[in-house]
Amino acid sequence: MVAALVAGLLSLGGAAPAQAAVSWECTGKAVKRCTAIYWDRSTDRFQGRARIVDADGGTNYRVRVKDITVVRFNGSGYVKVRSAGDYDGWSGRVDRGRTRYFNPCRWPTNTFEVRATFSWRTPAGVTTRRWGPPSAWGGPC
Repeated sequence: MVAALVAGLLSLGGAAPAQAAVSWECTGKAVKRCTAIYWDRSTDRFQGRARIVDADGGTNYRVRVKDITVVRFNGSGYVKVRSAGDYDGWSGRVDRGRTRYFNPCRWPTNTFEVRATFSWRTPAGVTTRRWGPPSAWGGPC
């Protein structure tokens, strides 16, 4: 299973520079919320990333992403690996955040997921959602 997950990262072709691989998982239409594991192939390290984008057309939202967390599944439950608060405030169209790098080979049989807190604001109020896709990335070990 881990090999298949790593193969998925390897199959990205031109989606990222040769020294890196990233596969974004997203939800939402008017406000697109995305997370990814970024794999730096030159060092075999992972980094959790998140972004929120106000899509073109429709309502103009102010957007914010914070509390980015990478968790690992050890076969029986989820354990936090890295987290980043990213409290840089609201952005006009796109906001991004990331965790520090980590070595996935410390847990060679585990899979990893990224979760983040996404918010978007209009004059009518703020909507906030904690989200991470139901997918996982395996280590390159």
